Amino acid sequence: MLLVEDDEDLIACLRAVLEDERFSVVVVSDGASALEACSVDPLVALVDLHLPGEPSGPALVRGMRALLPPTTKVILLSAEHDLAAQAVKLGADGALEKPFELDQLLRLVGAEARRAAQDRQVPADPR
Repeated sequence: MLLVEDDEDLIACLRAVLEDERFSVVVVSDGASALEACSVDPLVALVDLHLPGEPSGPALVRGMRALLPPTTKVILLSAEHDLAAQAVKLGADGALEKPFELDQLLRLVGAEARRAAQDRQVPADPR
C-alpha cells in the first residue's frame, strides 16, 4: 500500500488502521517522493490530490499512472466535491471525499486490493 498524504495526523490514523488490517504501508508526503515510491509496486495507492510542491493534483496522478503497473489500483483522496468525476477523468479506480469514515475507506481499499491481486494472477494473453 502506498499512502501519498501530507497531513501528519491523517497519516498516523490511516497507517494505524491499515496496518491493523495487515497492509504494509509506505508513506510519502510530496509528489516527487510519490513518483519515486512507485517502484515499491503497491497493490493500492491512496493519493491526496493536494500536496505541497510539484507535481501535485492531476499531474501527479498522471505521472504515477505512467510509472505504476496497470494492475495497481489508485484511489484519490480530497475534499473536492467533484472528486468522483476527476477520478474517472484521471483513470483512478476510486475516490474518497474528505472527511470520510474509516469503515468506508477499509471497504474500498479492501475491494481494490482484492481486485489488484486477482488482476496480477491472471496469466498474460499468449497472443
